[in-house]
Amino acid sequence: MTLMLVGFGPTFTASIMVQLMSSPLLEPLKDAWLISELQYARLTFDYELLARFQQRFTSAAAFVIGCVMAFSMRGVLLPNYRWFDLVTPIAAGGAMVAWFCEIITDNGIGQGMGVMLSLSILNSLTGSLRQLASSFYSGALSLPKLSFILAFLGVITFGSVLLQYGVSKVPIAYFQNEQSALTSPHLKDILDEHVPVRVNPSGMMPVLLTMYIMELPKHLFVLLQWQSAHRMLTLPWIYYPLYFLLTFMFNFMDLENGPKNMHEYLMKVGARVPGVRPGKQTIAMLKKTQIMARFWGGIMLALLVTAAAAIDNYVFTTSGIMIGYTSIMIVVGTIMSAKRQVQAFRKLPQLSKVIDEMKGGL
Repeated sequence: MTLMLVGFGPTFTASIMVQLMSSPLLEPLKDAWLISELQYARLTFDYELLARFQQRFTSAAAFVIGCVMAFSMRGVLLPNYRWFDLVTPIAAGGAMVAWFCEIITDNGIGQGMGVMLSLSILNSLTGSLRQLASSFYSGALSLPKLSFILAFLGVITFGSVLLQYGVSKVPIAYFQNEQSALTSPHLKDILDEHVPVRVNPSGMMPVLLTMYIMELPKHLFVLLQWQSAHRMLTLPWIYYPLYFLLTFMFNFMDLENGPKNMHEYLMKVGARVPGVRPGKQTIAMLKKTQIMARFWGGIMLALLVTAAAAIDNYVFTTSGIMIGYTSIMIVVGTIMSAKRQVQAFRKLPQLSKVIDEMKGGL
């Protein structure tokens, strides 16, 4: 059982549950008790209620994962104790990691879970690079193979950056109104002439979710002694296609009703898509653009992470070195996310001036 499942698993599971149950996708089930409260919190922007539900789900998930891990370690670390005696300390450790992630998210730059994962990945990456160097100097690793490993490392890094910057641009035009605050000179560097529809809006979250879903069943099969199911899941012709499909599907999902939110944003800033009537037609056009952007972004992301997993397995099998290409994608995504947050902070003074001008014009 890895640290990701113990420490980050509860937070990740709770976050996905809250997002899914509060998303517009489950509006037809809004009469159900729990879903109705989360749907109401989303519509009224009651983020405190959403946070409380997420904390409860985190605690429940930490307990369940703690039970699974404690049962898997029975008789190994503490042979004189019963396995359920380990549930509380393991669950508490997972909840503590989740708490640290929340502190980093609230007070730092970037997403807490991504930052902690990236630090752990960078620590293990230095060891892998030292192992690569020692294997090469000892003659155990040939120059062509070392060149291939480093070249694919560059491909993974370049592909991750491309996914973070990849957008499909929708041109927009602002309403002409001389008395509007939108004519403020401070907005020239803030407002764009297009709406960017990102090809990978969720960053590395689809990758993390895929890794989580692919890892947990293997441990469950071992615990339940379902050896045939475990062997079947690890077969390359089953594992890698499933890895690809899950990553693509999670990148393609839209839990926030993006086209409708983009249309509302355009109306608030006094803009429209040229040649398209505001309202249902604009939302339909934005939805079509989003589907195409997420489709190609999902294909690229799924290809990268599936190739990374396959080559990682090949390098480890042939040389005994685990590079962790998929983990490197997570590090790149975390760095790019922090960079975007810094850029947003730099625009805050300009936005403050615009808000002051708008208040003075009222």
